[in-house]
Amino acid sequence: PQHAAAMRAWALALAMAAVTASCASALRATTPASAVSAFRRVNSKSPMSDAELEKRFSTLSTYFGDEALGAMLAVEPSVLSFRDVEGVFEVYEEKWGREKALGVVTRNPALLGVRRTGYGSAEAAGGDAGAMS
Repeated sequence: PQHAAAMRAWALALAMAAVTASCASALRATTPASAVSAFRRVNSKSPMSDAELEKRFSTLSTYFGDEALGAMLAVEPSVLSFRDVEGVFEVYEEKWGREKALGVVTRNPALLGVRRTGYGSAEAAGGDAGAMS
């Protein structure tokens, strides 16, 4: 009986994980219009125009790739309004290499919202920032 209950709980957990992954994948902003829509849901009062956001989406999509940017926007649509994203990413890239840096910021895009240098910056981030993301 205990084994059967544990198996049912495990099966339920796997099913929930599959549904969650499916929903997150469906929510990924893969077009400029869907990115702007996702951004507006969480930043309705932003002064950035839809045209600016669409241009930013295109720039970041070229820089990071569609899949990585879509994953970032699913977690943090505000990444479209972050300043100096490319410069901050370059600091992480120098520290960890492109593959690891891209994995870290894809999982935790808020790391792209920090300053490039100074206190609390990308430059000051230690290995723990990458390990914890």
